[in-house]
Amino acid sequence: MPELRILSGKYKGLKLLSPDLKTTHPMGSREKLALFNMLAPYLEGATVLDYFAGSGALGLEALSRGAKSVTFVETNPNARKVIRENYKRCIANEGKSFFADILPANEKMYIPDDPDGFARRAVPPAVQRMTFSSETGAAKKVFTSFAGRYDLIVSDPPYDNYQVPDYAALLAPGGILALSHPATFDPTTITGLTLLKTSHYAACNISLFTK
Repeated sequence: MPELRILSGKYKGLKLLSPDLKTTHPMGSREKLALFNMLAPYLEGATVLDYFAGSGALGLEALSRGAKSVTFVETNPNARKVIRENYKRCIANEGKSFFADILPANEKMYIPDDPDGFARRAVPPAVQRMTFSSETGAAKKVFTSFAGRYDLIVSDPPYDNYQVPDYAALLAPGGILALSHPATFDPTTITGLTLLKTSHYAACNISLFTK
């Protein structure tokens, strides 16, 4: 698999694996550096959600730069394996970070509890519940028990099947959404949030929103 790197913070320079999947498109170093420069005022002590996590590189970059915790949401099982490996490479015994398996049923959460990796445990029923709207599609599920939890959401959905979950439901008041999207997507269509700015790059656009 190709490798990525943590760009800054306490894990700077650490190599990360990238899923060898057509459905994932790791954000380029230039775009990621620009993104995290924009997010610098919001990272220290933040509770972060890495939605459509892929390799987990964005969430781990946030942890490297001072975030308190991160939840990784990823539907592809091969990508989840990569996130687990990248997590172990970065933080092993430190932090309070959670890895959420988002599945159609029998949801699980990975919780690091030993030096060797992850113990798979069923999470409480309240955490397992997810809302689903037939109008928005299967990839747009939302943890009902996580509503209003996150200070920061970083999201880099696959461009070939672009999905827009209910980000507003997951953000805490005053929270920030950093969304990667193709130039053809209109960020003003995001509901429940205020668009702060959109930055344009060769490979993607990045829009910041607040609640």
